[in-house]
Amino acid sequence: MQERTAMCGAGAVNRTSVALMGQFREQRGILHGLMALRGEWIDGRLAASPARRDRQRQRQRRLTEEESQALAQAYRDGATLLVLAEQFGVARVTVLAHLDRQGVPRRHLAGMSPDEVEQASRRYQAGDSFATIGAALGFSPNTVRKYLMAAGASIRLPWVGRF
Repeated sequence: MQERTAMCGAGAVNRTSVALMGQFREQRGILHGLMALRGEWIDGRLAASPARRDRQRQRQRRLTEEESQALAQAYRDGATLLVLAEQFGVARVTVLAHLDRQGVPRRHLAGMSPDEVEQASRRYQAGDSFATIGAALGFSPNTVRKYLMAAGASIRLPWVGRF
């Protein structure tokens, strides 16, 4: 069932909008702004908004089998995901998908070595915070916390001894 329309201002507006305009006459500018966000009315029908019409649709980039193999080889040779994504004109997740299809094992950033975990554990037991230890060893506080917990260190409660 098609709603009736009434002429109001610059174009046709549905009955709900007319009722709103009657109730909130002093806020007409706000209502017109909301109507503009919904789109333009042309001959009683809603057309695409100017912002939507001007937006370009993203072109998908599909890699050929040769490109996929070249991507995998470049990754094996040490190229990073971001460099490969830019070089081949695809998203980072697309690079990961191609690597998975090619059966290439992923590299992971190196974590803390056993010596660094031991050093962090000693410093933590001496009273240093995760942030202090991380700054000294070149890791984030969360990485230090994660490795210390995995090593079985007893973690202090954050509020104990502060009051």
